[in-house]
Amino acid sequence: MKNVRKGAAAPNLPSVERVELSEKHLYLRIICAVLLVVLAAALISRAVAGVFANPGGWTTIEPELSAENNSSLELMLQYELGREGNNPAIEQKKLAKLYTKACGEAYQLFSSTKEFPEQHNLWYLNRNPNQIVTVEPSLYAAFALLEQYQSRYLYFAPIYEQYRGLFSCISDTEAEDFDPYSNADADAFVQNTLQYVQDPAQISLELLGENRVRLHVSDDYLQYAKEKEITEFVDFFWLENAFTVDYVAQVLMDAGFTHGVVASYDGFSRHLGDVETPLSINIFDWSGDQWRIAARMPHPNGVNLVTMRSHPMQELDVLHYYAWANGEVRTPYIDETDGKCKAALSSLTGYSSQHGCAEIALQIYGAYTANQPVLPILQAAVEQGTDVVFCEEKTVYHSDAELPLADLYSNDETVYQQEYWRQ
Repeated sequence: MKNVRKGAAAPNLPSVERVELSEKHLYLRIICAVLLVVLAAALISRAVAGVFANPGGWTTIEPELSAENNSSLELMLQYELGREGNNPAIEQKKLAKLYTKACGEAYQLFSSTKEFPEQHNLWYLNRNPNQIVTVEPSLYAAFALLEQYQSRYLYFAPIYEQYRGLFSCISDTEAEDFDPYSNADADAFVQNTLQYVQDPAQISLELLGENRVRLHVSDDYLQYAKEKEITEFVDFFWLENAFTVDYVAQVLMDAGFTHGVVASYDGFSRHLGDVETPLSINIFDWSGDQWRIAARMPHPNGVNLVTMRSHPMQELDVLHYYAWANGEVRTPYIDETDGKCKAALSSLTGYSSQHGCAEIALQIYGAYTANQPVLPILQAAVEQGTDVVFCEEKTVYHSDAELPLADLYSNDETVYQQEYWRQ
């Protein structure tokens, strides 16, 4: 589901009446007209000068447009303008144009719910099972990454669609029809679908080289999909913005823009390389019925981050969370063993200078989609070059012994500690 900005309604203009002008005071009117032209020119010159007087520095880059077919509404680009002696205003304009283009390309590439002419994206694959399809190199690389981690995340599309329905609800009465935890029919659908999405014999994506793929779907699964009106066989779901952020960042870096950070609202942050502005992120912990900033950690150059959260924090989180009136929350993190959404910790942050956002997410995902944190999975991520930070029982655990955490939460009743963690 994407936000769409609608055009503003036309103002209520007064009717126009034709008026015949007298030739009286003609010279006075000419002089006034000349003065108005001069004044307008002066105002335009001031506006242009204001644009080119952009002082540079740390700036949020606004996309040129935000529309349905563009993922920029879910992303933010912050950049140090003028770092290399370029005119900041000109640099900003070039950057905004490239950023907008990259966001549009990423949305078309990774979308499973929208068709684009001549674009063989996930939507196209879903409607052409068992056919050889040539895809864009970036999409092929995403599939290859999932295969590298032996993940079946991609194939849970029908279950993701069930949760999308839940997240779109505006009341508990509606939500009761979609929640597998509280509705027997919804749970039965999830459990029946698991036997297909978990089984490589029922569905798998074959990588054939040269950007060619084939989505194998068994006749049995195709029949089941027809009966249940399933149209989506593969879907990136929560991971879509991970691949989007990685894609957009790579486009910017390839074009020489390396002094900024691209981040999404749902926890993915990709560093472009070299930023002079000191950056840090908050480590959050859910306590009682609200978020608490447990500590602050630095965000150094070249480090990419992924954060998973158990509760919504901002408006766009309605896309991936549903909060029941009793305080229970449904999340976008689906346990591949039982199809239920889970969150083993209030938050988990993985960060690395070696891996992009999608790879970091795949390394730590299984540790979070459980009733309790799966520490061996986190340890394996650490051994692959991804450090982790998480909170539990008023302690901030971190896998980097030299991580300089700051501003640990403390008041009269509650004091957070930090502790080095390795298995």
